[in-house]
Amino acid sequence: MAATLNLSAVATSLVALNLASLNPVLPAKSLQSAGEDASNQTFEKIARILLERSPPLWLKVAVSNTGVSREYIPAADLDALAWLGDALDSILLDVFRSSILEEDFTSKAIGDAAELIVVAALKRMGGTVLHVAQISDAFGYDIEHRHSSGTSRIEVKACSAQTSNSFILSRNEFDKSQLLKSEWRLIQVIFKVGAVFGTTIGPEDIVAIREVTPDILLELTPPDSDSFRWRESAEYRPNTEHWTPCRLDLDLTFRAPMRPSN
Repeated sequence: MAATLNLSAVATSLVALNLASLNPVLPAKSLQSAGEDASNQTFEKIARILLERSPPLWLKVAVSNTGVSREYIPAADLDALAWLGDALDSILLDVFRSSILEEDFTSKAIGDAAELIVVAALKRMGGTVLHVAQISDAFGYDIEHRHSSGTSRIEVKACSAQTSNSFILSRNEFDKSQLLKSEWRLIQVIFKVGAVFGTTIGPEDIVAIREVTPDILLELTPPDSDSFRWRESAEYRPNTEHWTPCRLDLDLTFRAPMRPSN
């Protein structure tokens, strides 16, 4: 009963997941469309929306395209979901399939948004800005900034606050970082967790912007040998001391699209 009446916690969670707004106070369209009556069908739709917006950590362990293995669902979570009855498996399957598509879509959307935010900031600094990622991946970086001091070649990696401990670097990107040296740098744009669920995303949704140099990448990369060989890409996990703050003059009015209104 206490948990049920803790409306402040519920409201905070809904706002964090962009399922409700404060000004004005309104639920998202997806919640509004779930129904207004207190029927099982309405509650099942709400459960599906909540699970899709915040998939449990065990989802990809307990669920696959072939079915649900309930033995891999933590007992406490299984008890909490038991009220769904026979609908539970079909809902989890739908959420699993949706999460795969959403991951691909969200990864592309926040990556594009991060690049556009950096491009907008660099334009405020002057010089010529070329968004070369829109031309080809072959450059080994996303943005070229020609300015009075020379040329900067910038690889942009976007992430949420939950996934900021690592990034994927292609072999081509690594090779270009070592070839271009001081001209090349990697910028990581860290977004708030709930921001990726909105219809647009901008500077106010950013937690931090930091960068890492080619020298640090080289330090973290083992040389090719009989026991280690690069393939198309590698996952890097730099420590905090490997990063340095990146100060960009962000355009606070800029918004990049994420998805249609929910």
